[in-house]
Amino acid sequence: MTGPRGPDDPLGAADLLRRPVAYPGTALTGSVLLGVPADGRDGGRWAPLLAFPEPGALRVRRAGGDRPLDDVLRDHGAAPAAARTPVAAFGSNADPRVLHRKLAAAAVSTLVPMRAGNLAGARLAASAHVSSPGYLPAAAAAAPGRSLPVVVAWLDDDQLRCVDATEPNYERVVLDGTVHPVVLHDDGRPRREVAVYATRWGVLLVEPAAPGQIALWQAVLRAQPAVAAVLGAAVPVDGAAVRAAMQRLAGDPALRGAVRELLAAAARPSGLATAPGTGTGTGTGTGTG
Repeated sequence: MTGPRGPDDPLGAADLLRRPVAYPGTALTGSVLLGVPADGRDGGRWAPLLAFPEPGALRVRRAGGDRPLDDVLRDHGAAPAAARTPVAAFGSNADPRVLHRKLAAAAVSTLVPMRAGNLAGARLAASAHVSSPGYLPAAAAAAPGRSLPVVVAWLDDDQLRCVDATEPNYERVVLDGTVHPVVLHDDGRPRREVAVYATRWGVLLVEPAAPGQIALWQAVLRAQPAVAAVLGAAVPVDGAAVRAAMQRLAGDPALRGAVRELLAAAARPSGLATAPGTGTGTGTGTGTG
């Protein structure tokens, strides 16, 4: 199995409060057990997860050899996989360094199985609000016939409460698995009734020319001249002007509010199909999303 795309480097690289232009970070591309380093050293790294054809036969690759996932979780006093809630991430929570930072800051267990896959019937969009550091957060929107790369994290109850608290602009909802199954890369089996964080602000369906905040802001400013005018950015706007606008937004709550109102006027519902009769979780804390 492959590991995360990009270097397994210090966790400071995932501090999006200080580097908002780096949002959403580097998404995982394989399967790992976060919080258990493969080499036995501390430091918030991760060990690869190996999937076998038998259902649930996940094993953790460590220096001393492969061991069943639940055995490793049990050794650390952590909840087994079956007692955890699968949550699909498409923004910064898909970066294991970001998730580790959130959990460690709340002093809860950082042991989390994380596996990359695709969410059917969905596409990436932008949430119609501006985060406190000045970036446009990611959102999922319904898109029949398309699929959205995601990373599924199996969170225990304490971890779930922690992540909920970092997502005040999102509501945790369980998707209808008949419309939005998740197919994991490591075994190809669809998972149904996976939760996601759905934006409370509506979505902006823009098509950036490239990944990243610079191209996303450029696409939004092209589509929303009124926002560009409020930010004092001439369209087409270059990367330096986008960075300057993000810095202004980070330092000016009133400006963020004005831009949010303009974005909200252009937003539409996500259209995601949720599972009938399922409850939702709500973010209540102060996060960066």
